[in-house]
Amino acid sequence: MNITAVIIDDERAGRESLRLDLKKFCPGVQILGMADSGRAGINLINQASPELVFLDIEMPEMDGFEMLMACRTLDFALVFVTAHQHYAVEALRQNAVDFLCKPVAPDELLQAVDRAIARQAERSLQQRLQATVAALRKQTLQDTLLIPTSGKHLRISTQDILYARSDGNYCRFFMEDGQEYFINWMLKKALDRLSESGFLRIHRQYIVNLRKVHSYLPGDGGNVILLDGSKLPVSRTCKDELLAALDS
Repeated sequence: MNITAVIIDDERAGRESLRLDLKKFCPGVQILGMADSGRAGINLINQASPELVFLDIEMPEMDGFEMLMACRTLDFALVFVTAHQHYAVEALRQNAVDFLCKPVAPDELLQAVDRAIARQAERSLQQRLQATVAALRKQTLQDTLLIPTSGKHLRISTQDILYARSDGNYCRFFMEDGQEYFINWMLKKALDRLSESGFLRIHRQYIVNLRKVHSYLPGDGGNVILLDGSKLPVSRTCKDELLAALDS
């Protein structure tokens, strides 16, 4: 498995030595760039978005720990590379994947890269899981609707709604199971809440659940027949949009 990386070290010899070792022993590591100071390292991380950062600790003006505190994001695996072993405890507090002492032993470098790849794979899995949960939560919210009715708020499934009809400053939902809900919303507000769930306005008085449309009867504007047999008028101004939606 490959991983992208940057090297941040104020000593040119240290940067070059690590780059050559990675090229020789860890060919799956793609070096996106190198920086010679903490501030340059921040800019490099922001521009390159590496998955792995090799970071020296003792650097002039801004050391490795200060650089991490100033980073906009820490969305990368971290390996400290330093000649000073007494920094190891603080490095662990910074959630480093590894701590390598100069000169770096090839086997230790390989193990550090393997651990970094494993950490990034785990993080990637967590991110995908979080994205999936967020998408499911959004879909769940789209598939249900909280409506004000009979002095209380009731959560209903949008896919149980056949259609809604305007009733003055109110509207009425007609459900698949035969129930009706009289709601303190104008029809436009109901459409705003339902449009992402497959509902369309077909007439100034009606919005319909497109999944419940059985057929369309041509005419001046025409009519739709729903799965329960209900027949609803279609206005001329809504006809083309309805036919396009049914054809998609």
